Amino acid sequence: MPRSYSEFKNFGKEMPIDSVKIGDVLLFLCLTRNVIGHIVIFTNPNGMGNDFIHSCADCEIKVIVTSLKKPGYTRRFVKAIRIL
Repeated sequence: MPRSYSEFKNFGKEMPIDSVKIGDVLLFLCLTRNVIGHIVIFTNPNGMGNDFIHSCADCEIKVIVTSLKKPGYTRRFVKAIRIL
């Protein structure tokens, strides 16, 4: 596994969002810059309605489940990759 977010850009096999499976990884742009800044693990197949787990520094630094439908994530979505 890559050590930094930037190394994920060319890592794994890119998948169409409608083909992701549980355990695939979704990459998102950083909130303030045009670089990969957030990586999540896919948990529920449903196209752009996919759910994923991720750590959330804004919510008391805990792991939460979020939907890709949330506008903040939809706008920042880069790609889905399969690692295993």
